[in-house]
Amino acid sequence: MAPDDRAATQPLSPCDCNRPIADISCLEQHWVMERAILIAVATVCLCGCQKGLPPLVQGASSGGGIGYDCRQGLEPASQPGLAQSPEIVERLRQQFPPGSPSDALRSSLLRQGFSMEGPCSPDRAISWAQFRRNGNEVVANVYWREGPDRRLVWSFGEVYYTFL
Repeated sequence: MAPDDRAATQPLSPCDCNRPIADISCLEQHWVMERAILIAVATVCLCGCQKGLPPLVQGASSGGGIGYDCRQGLEPASQPGLAQSPEIVERLRQQFPPGSPSDALRSSLLRQGFSMEGPCSPDRAISWAQFRRNGNEVVANVYWREGPDRRLVWSFGEVYYTFL
């Protein structure tokens, strides 16, 4: 039996990708399987990577853009293109709305493992705190401006993930 005859008589598996590409279903099956594996690995990683993160940071996304520079003393809302985390910003707004005592925010951040980095703006009204896990694997920054009465004017948060 010639080699070509043997190949023609052997049954092909349902997904034998040595067949001509005209049978696209094989490639589709591999693509679906690769996507399923990728999604499973990403889910396990993200779930596992969220362990040990402060409640403020858990499940927070990292928006694209530039990091907030508090040394300028500007309100983040006036600076388009900042790398804010919508989830952190919303949690801060809900838990510590404008007018809340800034000490309550400081205490909460300290309990969650943030370190106080101190005043940042030229007028010393903007402060910030930072959380780091494994060096730069996860870095979360929270900024806030307080008025002369030590009450919050605004707050802002960003997070960076470098383990992905």
